[in-house]
Amino acid sequence: MVVTDFDIIIAGAGPAGLAVAKEVAKELGKGHRILVIDPKLKPETTAAWYSYADRIKANGLGSCVLHRCKSLMYVAMDLTHEMKDLLVVLDANKVLGLWQRQAKSCGVQFVQDTLRDAEQIAYGVSVKTAKSSYTARLLIDCTGITSPLLKKYNLVSHVNTWVLYGGVITHITIKDPSRIYFLPLNDTHNTYIGIYPHSAHKADFYVFYNLNESIGNPTDLKPLFESSFKSHYPHARIAAPLFGRIAGGELNAYALDNMVFFGQSGMMDPPGCGMGFNEILLHHQAFARNIALCLKNNQLDAYALDAVATSFRDPAIFQFQQIIAKYTYYFIFSPTKWRGGVAWLNSLGKDSRHWMRNEFSISWIKQASLKLYNTIPLSEVIQLMPPKDYAYIIEHFLKFVGNAVVEESERIEKTYKKGLIGQ
Repeated sequence: MVVTDFDIIIAGAGPAGLAVAKEVAKELGKGHRILVIDPKLKPETTAAWYSYADRIKANGLGSCVLHRCKSLMYVAMDLTHEMKDLLVVLDANKVLGLWQRQAKSCGVQFVQDTLRDAEQIAYGVSVKTAKSSYTARLLIDCTGITSPLLKKYNLVSHVNTWVLYGGVITHITIKDPSRIYFLPLNDTHNTYIGIYPHSAHKADFYVFYNLNESIGNPTDLKPLFESSFKSHYPHARIAAPLFGRIAGGELNAYALDNMVFFGQSGMMDPPGCGMGFNEILLHHQAFARNIALCLKNNQLDAYALDAVATSFRDPAIFQFQQIIAKYTYYFIFSPTKWRGGVAWLNSLGKDSRHWMRNEFSISWIKQASLKLYNTIPLSEVIQLMPPKDYAYIIEHFLKFVGNAVVEESERIEKTYKKGLIGQ
């Protein structure tokens, strides 16, 4: 039997890589060799994170909580929606530091290096980095949407990205720090502001917008961030920068022989609501447990690993979030239509919280789809979307709502096409 340098190499020491590292090390126990490679020896992030009190408790992250809130507040024109839940704003770097310490205590090794390339070899995978090269039985790629392997193997089918730029700001006064806020700028790109309070006088403040089939550049939003926070809090000071991307979508394959993708590399984030860290909290333990089984059973082929990587991608949930994502992107070209989105949340009432939690049943999806269908007219949607995306939502509305949507769609399409011909 050929011996590799490591049993598992994990590329990326962000939340996905560290969460998997600590859990898979626990599952495998002593005697297994796990290496994490990342450009930074001490993991850190420029992201702003909030989560849910129950998830934080279940994952033992109470020491990383900065502030507790009671709701998410959405604003669009004359409408507001308060999504009540028990929420927490987190010190993201404390989370990463805790997870790294837990991983090290289980024997995980760390090296400061950057993933450059990887390819399957007879007995595993050859991993090339900026400084060296290694062999392993398995590579877990957690480097994100800019992964060199996603590009090399042409794995991205499509991508929907939330791009953000902001800062931790101080010397402010928040009227109600018990809420996390999402406020519209009402500009041509339909940019929103996110405010995560740390206290009544400190908060994460950032601007963000949505891009389709692009990963964007966060620094493009810097001028807009600077003008926005000065407008809202003219005396504020920036204590630290915040910037990044939340990418969701689909891959052509979620694993190759001896390689598997997790986190944003694996397109885990729901395209409709962009909650990457929360998806990691939900799924990293099951992922690590199944990866450990694959390693123990020497089932490291693409088929077995793909089954692990896609086990938590419920088709109905994914299709529903895709519908929301398509509405989200095309409303960019019609800023007033965000009002319809908030009206839809209001129609869901207290059950709207399941959307941002990405926790639904089929019956909830059917009810939410019906309310979306009734709140935002198809006659408006057809004018916002290209035919392929309009066809997608009609196809999946049919599953969740019923045949009436197809009949209405056919009637609207005929009317719409007649109008175009007459112009």
